[in-house]
Amino acid sequence: MSLKLLEPITFSGLTVKNRLVMPPMGMGYAHEDGTVSDRMIRYYLRRAQGGVGMIVVENCIVDPDVVGVGPELRIHDDRYIEGLRRLVRALKPYDVVVGLQLNHMGRQTTLGTPIAPSPIPISSKGPIPHVLTPEEIRFVVEEFVEGARRAREAGFDFVELHGAHGYLIGEFLSPASNRREDEYGGSLERRLRFLLEIIAGIKERVGADFPIQVRLSGQEYVPDGLTLAETCEIARHLERAGVSSISVSAGNWQTLHYIMAPMFMPKGYLVEDAAAIKSAVRIPIIAVGRLHDVEVAERVLQEGKADLIAIGRGLIADPEWAKKVIEHRVEDIRPCISCNYCVDFVSRALEARCTVNAELGEEFIFQIRPARQRKRILIIGGGPAGLEAARVAAERGHEVWLFEKEGRLGGKLHVSAAAPSKKEIHRFTAYLIRQIEKHRVRVELGVTLGREELLGLHPDVVVLATGSVPTIPPLPGADLPMVAIAEDVLLDRASIGRRVVVVGGGGTGCDVAEYLLHRGHEITILELLSHIGQGIEAITRRWLYYEFKKAGVRLLTRHRIARIEKGHAVALDERDQAVILPCDSVVLAMGYRPSDEMAFCLEEGFPVPVYRIGDCVRPGTILDAVTQGAHLAAKL
Repeated sequence: MSLKLLEPITFSGLTVKNRLVMPPMGMGYAHEDGTVSDRMIRYYLRRAQGGVGMIVVENCIVDPDVVGVGPELRIHDDRYIEGLRRLVRALKPYDVVVGLQLNHMGRQTTLGTPIAPSPIPISSKGPIPHVLTPEEIRFVVEEFVEGARRAREAGFDFVELHGAHGYLIGEFLSPASNRREDEYGGSLERRLRFLLEIIAGIKERVGADFPIQVRLSGQEYVPDGLTLAETCEIARHLERAGVSSISVSAGNWQTLHYIMAPMFMPKGYLVEDAAAIKSAVRIPIIAVGRLHDVEVAERVLQEGKADLIAIGRGLIADPEWAKKVIEHRVEDIRPCISCNYCVDFVSRALEARCTVNAELGEEFIFQIRPARQRKRILIIGGGPAGLEAARVAAERGHEVWLFEKEGRLGGKLHVSAAAPSKKEIHRFTAYLIRQIEKHRVRVELGVTLGREELLGLHPDVVVLATGSVPTIPPLPGADLPMVAIAEDVLLDRASIGRRVVVVGGGGTGCDVAEYLLHRGHEITILELLSHIGQGIEAITRRWLYYEFKKAGVRLLTRHRIARIEKGHAVALDERDQAVILPCDSVVLAMGYRPSDEMAFCLEEGFPVPVYRIGDCVRPGTILDAVTQGAHLAAKL
């Protein structure tokens, strides 16, 4: 059956070869001065080669005084045109329609005095923004118009005006942030005036034939924020103003999980918003929001709920997403698990990285090339590091044997996927297993090799990916029957009572708490730090905190465990005062240490080259394990 995803679409003088859109996503790859870097060009080029029909280049700032988080593309001066032109020229040979998103961050600027339609800070601790005068508003309109002129001169096919996510245009549109009483505030028509003046200015100066796309939040999900009914009316006004298309997102800074949905959000969670707006207008609508499953994306188009599909983080995870759909290789698509670590890196002013894609940010530098000499590679450990190393080594043409002491592959991936909000991780495990089967990796389960057994297999290289083991401190009472280890709980290998104290509020401790909470247990979390969720990306951490508070989880931060006795645990607060915690079970989630399994391979004089990757070097994240596995295997 032919897929509607792969059908072309024509609108506003643009012909898009398929319905797949790469939406704008800030990646931190621009130069510090806001110019285009070679790394950025390589990043976009891989996605253009991967077959998408449309690329909207990320968040380009129109005002010289606005500062975001980390390096941002800029377009407030003609000197930026040449770099942007290089980017467009690199992409155009691949029959892709290329647009540029123009943005002003408004009160979300991170340095200097923010500006906004009204004196409403972004948060209770944020600075009061400067309220734009009508004259200043006209100046900002001019900045957007000039940005569009420069974009067209650089060769872009269209511009997208960022009216979503609580940035300046969105601040004017939303009654939650626009309390003005002049011609730019009050009624919906007056709140729209700023955006409509930008559109009119672009059409007058840049050309009525130059397409303008607008990104909107269908709903903001905050008190007094934009509702779907209002956004439908906004869409009608935009259509009358000559806008070519609308991309429908959601949320603002207060509701970030609607903008960059973690894995606990349902697939296609914004589709009905797109469908409602599509029913209000006749111009094309782009749907977004965890649509990186082919079946889900195709269903949206078949049901007429949108005209194009934005595959954002799915293209970060696999730049060849579209190509694999075209070639009927859907099972080979590396799945995005919506872990949001790409977002987390950028939010900390770092360059984006991806948990499942070690190539991200190193496109055309990190490459899987055929091996010059075929080797027999023995990999010990079938967790994320070992599986990724096996996949890459086998794809390069090596003979790969993978030994796993347990009865299944996946290792700590199964522990990570146990919490109800993290089931998506199972998809990545299944992908890795499919790939090593496809590349004919020899897998031996339930096997522990001794020195002579290993050497008897005549390996050219040995890779240790033996993982880590839980840290169990010398804690009085740790050997009591009421005490369990976190990963035993998550793997259903422990019997747990109703009242539970979880010792350790990091990632594993939060997983255990969520896992047990969904099974009806009463939870207390002890955490030495001032907050729970250390190591969890910020959006999920915030969500977990509110979920725990809502469910009545007792959070004791700045507390440490002192001892465990029958029927209770004893903690010490920051003043070393004892706190008695009655409980039926205590779960230790106190971190991991590297496994010393197969240590004989590291002895001096061992006759085969040995490499270590993943948690057996240093316990870390899935991202760390996958990156180390891929990079090592690419060099063997």
